[in-house]
Amino acid sequence: MVDGMALFANQSAGDTTDFGSTGAVTPITLPPPPPTDAAGRRAVIDHSDYLLELVEPQPEFGIKLFDALGLTLCESIRGDGNVPDTDLAEVDGYAVRAVDTEYADEDLQVVGKLVTLSVVPRTPVLQKGTAVRVATGEPLPLGADAVVPLAETEERVNDSIALLQVKHSGDWVRGVGADVTDREIFAHPGEEITGTLLGVLSAAGFDRVLARPAARVAVLSFDGINELDVVADSDRRGRHLRSACSFLISSALRADKATVWRTDVTTFEPADMRELFDSELVRSDIIIATSAIGIAALRDEMSRVGAADFCQVAMEPGSDQAFALIGERKVPVFLLPADPMAALCSYLLFVRPVLRKLMGVLPHRLQPQLGFTTADMHSEAGVFELCPVKLRQAGGRLLATQCGRSRLATLADLAQADAMMALPEDKTEIAAGEPVQIWQF
Repeated sequence: MVDGMALFANQSAGDTTDFGSTGAVTPITLPPPPPTDAAGRRAVIDHSDYLLELVEPQPEFGIKLFDALGLTLCESIRGDGNVPDTDLAEVDGYAVRAVDTEYADEDLQVVGKLVTLSVVPRTPVLQKGTAVRVATGEPLPLGADAVVPLAETEERVNDSIALLQVKHSGDWVRGVGADVTDREIFAHPGEEITGTLLGVLSAAGFDRVLARPAARVAVLSFDGINELDVVADSDRRGRHLRSACSFLISSALRADKATVWRTDVTTFEPADMRELFDSELVRSDIIIATSAIGIAALRDEMSRVGAADFCQVAMEPGSDQAFALIGERKVPVFLLPADPMAALCSYLLFVRPVLRKLMGVLPHRLQPQLGFTTADMHSEAGVFELCPVKLRQAGGRLLATQCGRSRLATLADLAQADAMMALPEDKTEIAAGEPVQIWQF
């Protein structure tokens, strides 16, 4: 059996006609592809840059705070007033004037107790030698500038307290503007909207933010179709391995905060393919197809409905790459290699940057970490080679131990790994202890 991705070799980008689900005809033109080496292969960085040039970030929307959790912020957020707007107690204790705590032999008279923020108003100006009982998060009485924790006091029978430690102004006080100061920019475009940021936004009076929604990704699994199914139903060996690709990629997409659905496809009939693409174009921002063999029909359909680019990249595994823009919205379509290891490498290097750009996540390409090999390794000159590794920290360095063999990594090897290690293109021998690039899953 022949890997269907080989069908894509030596194809080039060009002008096509795009038939969207509405039947409208819109020409799509891809820009000239990047240069290739003597073997007709593109450099990894060139191919990634090319794909990033072909897509634009999704439109931003005003999204309610909780619904924006995990999305990417599309605006600078400036404080409209101080948060908090008054001094608050950081612990349960007694609000005091710090100057009154300098003399440990003098007790302070307890003149009030704040029970709830909504019922008890702030007390009048705190007088010399007095204290007010406060709970965590409650505003200090006027005139108080410190809080004495309960553990640092002794209660007297005459509603007074003895202080065990001297306090300074600001001790155990969450001051005005501690979270956000008036007119301060405290969130920037490209940031992930975390739960912590949501809390600050809510405290600052915001009920919605401008953000890009999570990308909707359709993973179409053609892995159950065997090329021989067209003429016979006699060879179904290996399907359990090929079907791993769609689940592997779907999991990676979810980890990158995309909204994902996976669909098993059981036919390459042109009419069925046309209906499949039309239906996915309505609801998808990216379409990813995983297929083992017999994908000539899929390649033809990609070319029919959009502008397609089929090439080889100077990397191993996953040198054969297929990409298209289809539909009136120019939805990106990736056809990933059949091998799980090759598909995952293609995802990390090419699909993930496009996904991040669509969702407005910066940077679009994640920068690799610095790691060090634990054993001597060999690689092919001029080829960006990736292999699965297990990471551990030792002596302040990130050590990477290869799982299996780089070009023949099995699913068991991937299951043990937590990162990919890139072997330098300009070297064929890498000694143990040398620095390498690391991409964590």
